[in-house]
Formats: sequence, structure tokens, C-alpha cells
Amino acid sequence: MTPEDFMTTTGARAPVVCAGMAFVCDTPPLCIAVAQAGGVGALAGSLHAPDTLRAAIRTVRAATDGPFHVNQLTVFPHAPHMQVLAEERPTAVSFHWGAPSDEDVATLRGAGVPFWVQVGSAAQAREAVEAGAAVVIAQGEEAGGHNYGEAPLATLLPQVIAAAGEGVGVLAAGGIATAEDARAALAAGASGVWVGTRFLATPEANAHPDYKAAVVAAAEGATELTGVFGPENPGFNPMRVLSNAVTAEWRGREAELPTDRAHMAPVGATMFGPQEVPVRPFDSFVPVPQTTGDVSAYPLLCGAGVGRIGALMPAGDVVRSLAG
Repeated sequence: MTPEDFMTTTGARAPVVCAGMAFVCDTPPLCIAVAQAGGVGALAGSLHAPDTLRAAIRTVRAATDGPFHVNQLTVFPHAPHMQVLAEERPTAVSFHWGAPSDEDVATLRGAGVPFWVQVGSAAQAREAVEAGAAVVIAQGEEAGGHNYGEAPLATLLPQVIAAAGEGVGVLAAGGIATAEDARAALAAGASGVWVGTRFLATPEANAHPDYKAAVVAAAEGATELTGVFGPENPGFNPMRVLSNAVTAEWRGREAELPTDRAHMAPVGATMFGPQEVPVRPFDSFVPVPQTTGDVSAYPLLCGAGVGRIGALMPAGDVVRSLAG
């Protein structure tokens, strides 16, 4: 699928898609700004109750007629969300960390809602296409957050394009922060780019100010893949994060990390969906504006392109700069 075909299919004016970042995309402002600027906006749906997800979708729709996808993490229960998504019919529903179930596919297909699947290998791409995915997202090792990419993007992307075949869109994900990065991905055959960290460093993102400041200040080489955060769930690791004192102290010692930390004193508190919850050492909560405690010790999820960001930028300007 060419970038032009992808834009025609989604209604976008630029082949730029905001990644479905949990916590960061939980609220509508970033989704609205990206969609209004001609990209494909994102709502992270996994941490919402079905009713609040419906309300968020309707808030986006009231503000813009631009395209957006709703992202679901397959490691979280999401069956109750499927009926809401079938009824509200976003531009697409995207899945990360595995393909959707047959039941999910049947529900979305019955409503005429396309689904997209993020993949880390050619084999996963073939599985997603066989299930009926309209788009696959090739997640290179450079991508921020929960990452199961099996190769750098430059190696993975052509493999996924070949596996996806004709008529299936392929978005390039991992370390894309500039127009030059985007042009390189499109020149390599991608239908569009899937961008996370560059959109995190925007006023509209639902991230703690100290998190955004750390991303803006980071240099090249400032990230690492680690299983230090969320050791109780090794199947949902590793994550690419900014290196910090916690990752440095425990690098190579992940097997020693405590998986039951209920007895440990909280290091802060944060919002998980509508509830404030304590944050204990090694928890995988991403800091949002309401988060308390030393944000520098939290997992600051971001991609390897972080050193090319350099400043906060309105989300609409990010779309235009990437498409330029």
C-alpha cells in the first residue's frame, strides 16, 4: 500500500500516525490535535472503562472529523471494549503485543471497523494479515515502550513489507523523530510512519512535565531496553526507556528483582485509569501530570530517536514537520 493509498483509506492528509501510547494518549487533546493537523490521532483504550472510552471517543468526534485509531494492549482484558468500538466506529482499532482474538475480529468486522496490528517480526506480520489486519506496524528495536521488535527498523521493515503482501498497509515504527527519518521510512516502502516519542514531547500529551523535560534534554544513546520495570510480568517486557539510576543499578540483575512488592514503601502515587494508586519500586506506571514522587526514577518510556527532538512542539506542528 502506497502512502497515497493509506491516506485515501484513512482520510488522513499526511502519512503520519500517532502511536497508541498508554497513559500518554489516554486523554483526547493529543488525539484531536494530530487529527486536526491531518495525521491519524490515537486514543489509548486499555486503561479506560468501556463507558469512559465511549466518552473519550465522542469528545474526539465532537472536536474534529479527522481520523483516529483506538489502541488496545492485548495483555489487558479488553473484550468489554470491543462492543463500544463496534458501536462508535473509530477509523481503526490497533492492537499491540499480539494479534486480536477471533472474537475481537468478528466483532470489528461485523461493524466494518478495520483493525491494525503492531508486529516485531515477519512471522507476526503474516499472522496478522491472515487474521485480516488492514495495516501492520513494524516495530523496530528502536521503538520506545514495550518492545518486542526482533531487529532494527531498517532490517525489519523490508521483511514485514514482503510478509504483508499487496494491499496491506505497513507503518514504520521505531526512532522516527524528524522529517528525514520519515522520508527514509517512506523511501524504504512504508505506507506511513507510526510516531510515539516525538508526540510525547508536545503540550497536548498526557505526560508529566518532568517526563517531557527529560525527553527534550536527552542525548543520543540515552535509552536502553530493560526488564527492570514490571518484573512481575516478564511476558510484557522488555521496555525501551531513558536510562536512569534504577536501570543502571539493576542492569544485568533483573533475576534478583522482587516480583511481590506490596510490602515495599511507595515512592509516589499516580493515576491508573480513574483511580489514584501508590507507586512502588520497579512499578511500570508511566508518569502523568498527576503523578507524585521523583519522576526521574519512574520508567520514562521513549524511543532511540529521542536525541533528535530537542524541544517541545505543538502536536499539529509535529505532524506538519514530519510530513514536510
